Amino acid sequence: MSAIYISSTYEDLREHRRAVSEVVRRMQHEPIGMEDYHAADERPLDRCLRDVRRSQAYIGILAWRYGFVPRGETRSITTLEYEEAGRHSIPRLLFLADDASWPKALRDPDSAKIMAFRERVREEHVVDFFHNKDNLQFKVSTALSQQLGEGIRVPPLLPYRCNRDAQYADVEQAVDLVRSRPDARTRLLVVLAHGGEQQAVNKFVECVRSELARLIRCAPEIAPVWREVPWPTDKTMTSIEATLFRNMVKQLPARETTADLAVHLGAIDAPVVLHSRVFTDRWTSDTELALRSIILSCTRLRLPSRAFPAILLLTIDYRTPRNWISRFHVEPRNRSIRQALHAIAHDCAGDPYVVLTRELENVARHDAETWGDSEAVQTIVQGVDLRPHIDEVFRSDDELPMRPLAAQLHDILRRSILEQIK
Repeated sequence: MSAIYISSTYEDLREHRRAVSEVVRRMQHEPIGMEDYHAADERPLDRCLRDVRRSQAYIGILAWRYGFVPRGETRSITTLEYEEAGRHSIPRLLFLADDASWPKALRDPDSAKIMAFRERVREEHVVDFFHNKDNLQFKVSTALSQQLGEGIRVPPLLPYRCNRDAQYADVEQAVDLVRSRPDARTRLLVVLAHGGEQQAVNKFVECVRSELARLIRCAPEIAPVWREVPWPTDKTMTSIEATLFRNMVKQLPARETTADLAVHLGAIDAPVVLHSRVFTDRWTSDTELALRSIILSCTRLRLPSRAFPAILLLTIDYRTPRNWISRFHVEPRNRSIRQALHAIAHDCAGDPYVVLTRELENVARHDAETWGDSEAVQTIVQGVDLRPHIDEVFRSDDELPMRPLAAQLHDILRRSILEQIK
């Protein structure tokens, strides 16, 4: 049994905390949090930090309130708990509430501090997003299982590498193509990756980041620069574009005082990837126009000559309807976004610096079997045939979405390793 610290503000996330505590207990771990001593945001700081230090994992839940700032401090208790876990190398699992789905009554009137904290967390971690307490409970269960695994450590990204070779190839080919062009040293490559919410687009991004040096053919001694860029919450075309470019500049090392993105990129002597997750909950015609304008501006951008590629990676995930009522607006919106992306790709067909990857889709049985036979998997399970276990997973379906499948593949790996130990 492991001690799991649950960190969040309280009043706005009371039901979410209860749901997370429930799943932690169900996994036979001990949830630790403010409920153990005083259920309020003004909880005793010393005890909070002491509890963080004695935990084996930290779960951070961030919505749109910054939280209580103790006397003599400039940061909230939630922020201090997050920093304490990092200071003691405690694994941190971060879950952020989606912007569009969160009630206005549960937001800080002045959002500057919570926005800054959320941006910091997104820059320092690959985070996951939730829409409601049930969605959060499922994601916590998956993440915690991968992190702790009853003492059996499975590489957390390995299940998500199943059936994603086509998308990796799209990125590799794009980099290779532009690298061979005479103007490659002065251009910004724009890559758009997209897929359904259940296809774990965020995990695909994490896989790309972990394999970035290989994908862009980078020498081992060169460390690529990766920055998470918040997608703007603005609503009009011009403000979305302007804010995104400002956000990109903010994320880069402050070597220059200019707001010119090209100058900042040119000053970095390493490969650079700027990643932004496009908000699809509030997709409108202005969002599409802004996306088109951003891409056009990027293709016109001319950087000072540099030896390494610079990439803007934009990811788009199509929401899953929560019930039959939401289908009437979610599904048409998803169709509209898909059509927009393909129209953009068509219009930019002659420009090698704009790439739309193939959509992240369901994983077929034969792809999962190929994954099970791969060298990376077989090295871990030491030659165990996983096909019977994979066939059981696909017993009633020929293909499955990545997110639920990855959780089952992770469990197959963990059980196979455990059997070897026994």
